[in-house]
This record gives sequence, C-alpha cells and structure tokens, in this order.
Amino acid sequence: MDSFTFLDDPKPPGPVELDENVSGTVTVSWTPSPDEKKDDRLHYMITKRDSEKRTWQIMADHLFNNKFTAVNIMPG
Repeated sequence: MDSFTFLDDPKPPGPVELDENVSGTVTVSWTPSPDEKKDDRLHYMITKRDSEKRTWQIMADHLFNNKFTAVNIMPG
C-alpha cells in the first residue's frame, strides 16, 4: 500500500528582514518554513503594496529559496 503526505497549510516562514543596500533596491530574506524539508515543491511568493493605489502586486512567484532582491523601489 502506498502512503501519501499532504501539506494543506504549510507553516509560515520565520521573521522577514528587509535590507536596503543600494538606493531603490531592497533585499527581502526570511527563515524558511519548517515544512520546506517535508515538501520540496513548497515555494514562496513576494508581493508589494502600492502606497498610492493601495493594491498588492506580485513581484516574484515560485521562489524556491529564501531571499529576493527587489529593484525600482521608491521610499514610502
């Protein structure tokens, strides 16, 4: 008999850190979800909020690591 493990709601990743090394560029990093070791298909999505339009936009999807550098970021 085969056995299957399903992750319906993976645990969230750890604290998120933002580093601005160059003006207009922000590196986002985080501690991986504890469930990442259980499911190698687990991935992350980065979204940003437009402060004027108050809408969310996807910046990156299907990230299999825990670091992303966003460019063309305006203060505020």
